[in-house]
Amino acid sequence: MKNAFYDAHSKMIIENYLRMLCLIKFTTGLYLYHEGWKKIDYKKHLKKLSGVPVLFILGNGVILYSMMTCKHKYAYLVCFFQSLRYAHLLAKVRSLAAESDRAYQNGPLERTFYQEASLRPEEEDVDINLSSFQLPSQYTSRLDWFAFNLEGEHSAMDGAILEEHTEYVVYAIHKIWDQYKVSYDAGTRESVAVSGSLPKSVILVGHSMGGFVAKAAIIHPRLRKSAVETVLTLSTPHQYVYFQLSPPVALQASLGHYFARANSEWIKGYKVQTTNTGHYVSDPVLSHVVVVSISSAYNDYQVRSKLTSPDNIVPPTHGFMISSTAMKNVWLSMEHQAILWCNQLVVQVSHTS
Repeated sequence: MKNAFYDAHSKMIIENYLRMLCLIKFTTGLYLYHEGWKKIDYKKHLKKLSGVPVLFILGNGVILYSMMTCKHKYAYLVCFFQSLRYAHLLAKVRSLAAESDRAYQNGPLERTFYQEASLRPEEEDVDINLSSFQLPSQYTSRLDWFAFNLEGEHSAMDGAILEEHTEYVVYAIHKIWDQYKVSYDAGTRESVAVSGSLPKSVILVGHSMGGFVAKAAIIHPRLRKSAVETVLTLSTPHQYVYFQLSPPVALQASLGHYFARANSEWIKGYKVQTTNTGHYVSDPVLSHVVVVSISSAYNDYQVRSKLTSPDNIVPPTHGFMISSTAMKNVWLSMEHQAILWCNQLVVQVSHTS
């Protein structure tokens, strides 16, 4: 099936938008991004699906088609379900996905980037020998980016909508995982070249409230164990100022409850499990999860940097917050939406994911 549409705002053509497979029972849509301009056989593409799955979770409802800004003129989306009229809604993930593909094709950045990034400020005077560090010519795995069409729902205003989105994410993670198993088995049976092994987990990348939905999904009782080990949040309000557990603006009781419950579960998740008498039962249930939070800095008037800090929720051994202006080669602050397509930041994220 071949289709094309023209987006007048971004001056971009997206063609070869292929309907693949109905996976999710909800009303939302799940898509797999593929960079390029040539028509592909999506069945063969699925059989060769062997990268690292990344699920991008949208934030509060935004007009997404205005975000389609990338260097390449062409791109196409491989659709998991829903009609073609939603194609423009997936543009929000394109900058990250396209730069990730470029990073895989072109290889790592210059050596000095990794040398400087390996030293913390307090270690600058310490003599650390990095001469033995061998920089590979190419990354070992590509990132396969999946994204939701949430139909512009205003999740920041309603806890019930956030609960629904959490259910979507949990279901999607399982279906993505299952699809890799099906693809791997199909490739093995038909002697199709299958590189690497089955992914052990799905990386979650969330923008704004989408980042908090990612956190809520990880503590969901139906999520498979160790299904997620890495979470990257972009301009996500993890907490209120002064480290309270409530949301930035609790317009509804359900929203406050959603925030408080999720943060409380995360705090407990990093504690050793013991009996009532204090005897050891098991390691912390979230001991395998790492959270990286990136703030947009001072030009983000919607979510201030203090709100993006996971401090007092995630221990410093498992997570941290960094401002966009503190990142190497990123010298600009950006507004709340621009963090998704500011090329300075997107390039750095693509090479460190």
